[in-house]
Amino acid sequence: MFEWLGEVRQLIDLGWLPALEPLTFPGKVDGPSAAREAARWVREHLGLGVGPIDTMMSVCERAGQFLLVTELTGDGASLTDDGLAVAVVNSAADPGRRRATAAHELGHLVLGDEYSTDLGVAASREDRERAIDAFAAELLLPVSVVSESWPQVEALGWAPQPDLTSVTVPPSFAHAVMEAWRSDQITSDRAVELLHGRITIDDLPPRDDAELAP
Repeated sequence: MFEWLGEVRQLIDLGWLPALEPLTFPGKVDGPSAAREAARWVREHLGLGVGPIDTMMSVCERAGQFLLVTELTGDGASLTDDGLAVAVVNSAADPGRRRATAAHELGHLVLGDEYSTDLGVAASREDRERAIDAFAAELLLPVSVVSESWPQVEALGWAPQPDLTSVTVPPSFAHAVMEAWRSDQITSDRAVELLHGRITIDDLPPRDDAELAP
């Protein structure tokens, strides 16, 4: 997690990656119902309507959270540090779980730190996680779609889609890496490392990086 945070900061500091402003729900969150309301607010704010989400990578990025799909011991995690929001999702999980985890970690961002919402310190961690799970479920599949379309939901394009599989980093981050590489600000090895499996060293034209910083 902290390594990913550092990678994002490096590209921002180099001037190739725009800093994003994290999206936070302005209302009160005191339980699952309010969390679902927050998810509907996110959909409206991002212009998603009630349609299916193609990829959580894009949604997270538009909400101000840089998402990485990588090998982890758990499902995922998220962190906001000095206004910079990042999250990681386990690449070994099945696509549906990766998608749900990404939505859950976005919920941590949108609903705020676990002690900063109206759930407060009196609520158990289980209660807070239940609220965030409600946010994730509503974000991925709004209740209104189910109630209006059941049992033909899949026929309307809501069948589970493969997500967060080949795309491991946000497109803007990948672009920033390549721009930094082209401008000789990072080595070829570092570019490959930052892209987390998107390319290999053989995909880059050979060059002498001896005088470059890593």
